[in-house]
Amino acid sequence: MYQYSLEWYVGLFNAAIDRADKKGDLSSVTENIMATFTAVLYENVCRSLFEKDKLLFSFLLCMKILTGRDGGRPAGAVNQTDLRFFLQGALSLDTA
Repeated sequence: MYQYSLEWYVGLFNAAIDRADKKGDLSSVTENIMATFTAVLYENVCRSLFEKDKLLFSFLLCMKILTGRDGGRPAGAVNQTDLRFFLQGALSLDTA
């Protein structure tokens, strides 16, 4: 079972802040920190995942980014309704 502590997560976030490029205005610095944190999180989580779980984690992280739920990413690149249809399939309640 996979478990990650808040302390580990905060450590990753602090490492991402240290590694991120801090040049430019506030919005570009924020984007750099978000991109660096995403990369650091991906690298560290994938390092500890079983091989069979890495593709699923990559897909979930990608969908999280593309649905725009994490703040400044391109919102609406993937429609929530389309994603739900892709994951669940067509659910028809009509029996006729």
